[in-house]
Amino acid sequence: MAEARAPFVPAGWPEGVVLSFWLADFVVLVGGSIAAAAAGARGRSWARAALTCVAGGALYATLWCIATGAMGLGWLSAGLMLPCSGGTLACCIAVLHGR
Repeated sequence: MAEARAPFVPAGWPEGVVLSFWLADFVVLVGGSIAAAAAGARGRSWARAALTCVAGGALYATLWCIATGAMGLGWLSAGLMLPCSGGTLACCIAVLHGR
């Protein structure tokens, strides 16, 4: 296992478990963020739905990290995901309430 990834892989789990999330993370968090930003800038009707999907994806990933931490498998990934999901959720709420 690459030494840089070791703190993110729960003890006893194969490295592939964490690496298997790359495609979903890229599509939902990166692609969804770009789509939501572009739609919002152009005033598209689906911009809010796209932002809500990104927030849901970030929250799901954060809950997964918290669950692994609660099982005693490390809190580093949860600690790093909390600002991501918190910021995304705050932006989503602000947009949905027109602020």
